[in-house]
Amino acid sequence: MARVCGSVAVAIILAGISGRANADHPSVDAGQGMAGPVTTISAMPLPKGAVVAGARFEYVKPDQYSDDQLEQLAGQHIHAHSSDYLMSTSVGAGYGVTEHLMLAVSLPYVYRSDIRAGHHGHGSGGVAINAVEEHGDSSGIGDLVMLGKYSLPATEHADCRTALLFGIRTPTGETHESDVSGERLDAEHQPGSGSWDPLAGAAFTYRFDRLTLDASLLYAFTTEGAQDTELGDRASYNVAVSYRHGGEVHRHDDNAGTLHRHTEWDTTIELNGEWEDQHKVGGVSEEYSGGNTVYLSPGARLTTGDGWAASVAVGIPVVRNVRSSHPENDYRLIAGIGRAF
Repeated sequence: MARVCGSVAVAIILAGISGRANADHPSVDAGQGMAGPVTTISAMPLPKGAVVAGARFEYVKPDQYSDDQLEQLAGQHIHAHSSDYLMSTSVGAGYGVTEHLMLAVSLPYVYRSDIRAGHHGHGSGGVAINAVEEHGDSSGIGDLVMLGKYSLPATEHADCRTALLFGIRTPTGETHESDVSGERLDAEHQPGSGSWDPLAGAAFTYRFDRLTLDASLLYAFTTEGAQDTELGDRASYNVAVSYRHGGEVHRHDDNAGTLHRHTEWDTTIELNGEWEDQHKVGGVSEEYSGGNTVYLSPGARLTTGDGWAASVAVGIPVVRNVRSSHPENDYRLIAGIGRAF
């Protein structure tokens, strides 16, 4: 089989307003001469026998709650929390099983800095006491995700493709991290969930010469995990427009007719939505958890002729409808590097 050349990007979605790694998957544009997004999943197939691998870094900065705000929320019986930032580094790989089917795995390492939470209690005489508990940091291996992408056969419009997404998140992550006082952190602050969560979705791609339109939806059906906690269903919904600068494709005049590509740039603009349902603890819904955020994410990707690719995008929230158990996010930064073999 001829060596796969051209562009490749391994993009791993870390969904979740509170920073929990939800669904990881590689999204690939391998040797097709088309622009591609940083986060939105492409419907284009990976060539049969092709292998891609990469790493992705995400930094999420929330609008922190002050201690006064946490105490006020605690006085309203809202168990709110805040942290300084979230960092997640994931590694992943994908394989083209057939002309239409791609399978992929990815594994994150999750770090949360300076977790604080409001606490409501009662002292002597029944006097209400609202305080802030300092929990410190949380870090560890997250949940391994396995994802499949089946690209439906092309019709007479070869540049218009649709794909079905399916997979599962497995409970490989750490769920027994302790705070600075030695107490076990709540389930939502752990690197792993302890639950088996099926994934399902779809992706769509349409190419207009150098311009490419992508859209994708990936839904996680969460189940009960560690500490009798179900962290709430999650959905990642995205749309992206990408433009390729340069990088004309041609074939070498040799017996193999090998495809050759020069270094090229893609510029992208995406809308990345993250929705989270309410959490359940012991079967009881937490009224003030969950919410929805939509990021406007400009980005760029550099692809070399020998299959390396690097990407970066900055997400600025344009819709922030998050319930009060945790603060809204201020911005996020995503960067990645990948290669096709």
